[in-house]
Amino acid sequence: MVKKILLSVVLCFGCVSLAFSQALVVDNANIFTAAEIDEFTTALKSFEQKAATQAVIVTVKTIDTSESSIASAAERYADDYFDYNDYGIGEEYDGFLLLLVIGDGTPGSGYLHISTHGSKTISALTDARIETLADELYYNGLDVRNYGAAIRAYIKKAKGYFFNEFSFTEMMASALSAVGAFFLSMFGIKKNNKLPSAKPFYNSEKYAVSHFSPFTDNLVSSNVTSRVIETTKSSGGGGSTTHRSSSGRTHGGGGRSF
Repeated sequence: MVKKILLSVVLCFGCVSLAFSQALVVDNANIFTAAEIDEFTTALKSFEQKAATQAVIVTVKTIDTSESSIASAAERYADDYFDYNDYGIGEEYDGFLLLLVIGDGTPGSGYLHISTHGSKTISALTDARIETLADELYYNGLDVRNYGAAIRAYIKKAKGYFFNEFSFTEMMASALSAVGAFFLSMFGIKKNNKLPSAKPFYNSEKYAVSHFSPFTDNLVSSNVTSRVIETTKSSGGGGSTTHRSSSGRTHGGGGRSF
């Protein structure tokens, strides 16, 4: 009887855990196949473990733009979805969410927005890098509404901003290249460190035709002129623009239509 009760408790906790597990791919617009959702979820879970930040993808058909532009509405929707669904990992809830507003399917009716949260993620995904991620999405499938191909390119590009993945062959090639470079540099050092042959000594005091007497140049006065050279500091710097969401939390991000 006790064993049955314990088993029931364990199963109950398992159900609660599954109920509260967060979906990393929320396809409300139904643009992905079941196989693609599984593929992207697996890729994002692996990404989360390696990068220590959580990546989320949310799709919707439309959003409310009655009180603001599509850009402002998408930013607010993405920020709030991230905050109020408790996404993010670690003390600062590091993570980023890609929102795809599909529209009616015509060019320019769709909108994408990437919302970032947590100091590590906001620093890694600067404004310029968010623009690059948007390019990856658009030019690798979003322009022709090939959503699966676009997301694959997006995930691959995002990985490079947090960590590098190398295959075993690539790692071995890199190691062999490093060893080869080391031995070549050692050989070059030994070759260059050989002492030059001694040159015959020439006594200039004894054989010189002309002799020079010591000459002293006394300083009479000096006049130093100085001026300040002004420099300009670039405000670009590749940083991240941030704002406050409706929950009061700090987010970075950016987006564009497609």
